[in-house]
Amino acid sequence: MLKPSGIITLTTDFGNNDYFVGAVKGVILRINPEARIVDITHTIEPGNMKQAAFTLLNSVFEFPPGTIHYCVVDPGVGSARKPLLAVTEQYYLVAPDNGLIFPLIADTAYRSYEIKPLNQEVQTVSQTFHGRDIFAPAAAEISIGFDYESVYPEYPNIVKYEIPKPRMQGHSVYGEIIHVDRFGNLVTNLRLKELTGFKNPVLELGGHTITDLTGFFQSGKGDEPFMYHGSSGHLEIAVKNKSARDMLGVETGEEIVLRSKNDGR
Repeated sequence: MLKPSGIITLTTDFGNNDYFVGAVKGVILRINPEARIVDITHTIEPGNMKQAAFTLLNSVFEFPPGTIHYCVVDPGVGSARKPLLAVTEQYYLVAPDNGLIFPLIADTAYRSYEIKPLNQEVQTVSQTFHGRDIFAPAAAEISIGFDYESVYPEYPNIVKYEIPKPRMQGHSVYGEIIHVDRFGNLVTNLRLKELTGFKNPVLELGGHTITDLTGFFQSGKGDEPFMYHGSSGHLEIAVKNKSARDMLGVETGEEIVLRSKNDGR
């Protein structure tokens, strides 16, 4: 059995203006006062699965083995969806069974279980705050070595979700914006392999045509949007010292088209 490290990360769409995050941490620390809690983010757009999955894919694997990742973006809270524990060779993931963590575990030899609330200090389970009443106690209990295999039933038929993949059509690649960072930079679902073979790549987005592909922000020209390879390995769009989202008027889900200038290769 994977040995818990005592580290619990939190990724949610709870925001920072309400009591939600504090209540979750309180439940965890009441069960395991020695837990080391790390906030990845609580500012995922409400219910935004693409943004949440992208964020997790670019942060979870930086943590040491045995880390418990609490991942709660849960538009189906109170419905029939199951609370889920997935265990890989490296990590524990506690999340609703809505597909959120599937991109993280799809290529691993994972085992999945249905979380069953135990005789915990939280006496009632709210229909609107499973993050506090079900997922937080589960994460805390696992962090102190709870024998989940003898209590949680295996639940192999989990919901599968994938971040949208680019598609080739003719001489163009079609993709979309999957994330907007706090600086207003636009993250696409295109990776370096999608650019291979394109001479003088041109990106079309929301009625705008972007032709500059550069290596770093300061090489951007004035107010002109440009493309660059982001730290996540995805092609991104930025405007020097400004918000590309505001300037271009686009959000997540916006379609992009990548082609070669004059459709030549």
